[in-house]
Formats: sequence, structure tokens, C-alpha cells
Amino acid sequence: MTITNYFKSTKIANFEFKDGIVYVLCHDDIDVTVEVLDDLLPIIEDICGNNKYPFLVDTGKNGKISKKARQHMADVFKRFRTAEAIVSSTILHRTLAQLYISINRPGNPVKVFGNREDAEKWLKDKFV
Repeated sequence: MTITNYFKSTKIANFEFKDGIVYVLCHDDIDVTVEVLDDLLPIIEDICGNNKYPFLVDTGKNGKISKKARQHMADVFKRFRTAEAIVSSTILHRTLAQLYISINRPGNPVKVFGNREDAEKWLKDKFV
């Protein structure tokens, strides 16, 4: 089954699928752990099924992600992604995103952006 639109809200993020992109729009002040990611895995499986899509991940503000969670995200979620655009408005989150790219090596193209518009353009131009 192929879905065309999807929306689900959780305590960590809003998940959307539209125009061929999976949106993970994190709420502010979240704490992402391996357990949290495991709880979110069924949502991603529901959206993607056996397909891969570009992801746009907006980090929100003041959130935290553990080292183990970054590695878990790189390892487990790579089977769903063709590319990943990370949107962050803070220097701290941009630094964490760069660490994720260089240390955790997610196995797909990843780029960090300061706004959703630029992130969407990159994904649509290259991966949709």
C-alpha cells in the first residue's frame, strides 16, 4: 500500500508525509533516547513500509539527544531514508547535527539547514 498523505502527533514530534517527503517536526524541550526512537519506529514503518523516502527533520528548540540515540537513529532508520535534511535554528543543534553526520555516518546524504524552505528545496530538487 502506498500512502499519499499522513499525519500523526506524538509527545516527541509531529510526523507528516506529503509530496514524497517524510517530515519529523520535533516539539521543543524534548529528550530523545534510544527508547524514544524505538517507540517511534512503528510510525516510520507505517509511513514508509518497504520504501525509502527523503526525510526533513526539524529539531525544535532546547531538545537533547543522547550519543546512543544518535547512533541508533543512524543505524536503524537508514533503511527508510534516501536523504535527510536537518533543520535547526540554534548553533547547538547544528553542531549536534554535524557530529551526527561525521561520527554516526547515517549512510545517506545529510545536510543541515537553518530553515524548512531551503531544506524542502534541496530534498525536492535532488531526491523527490
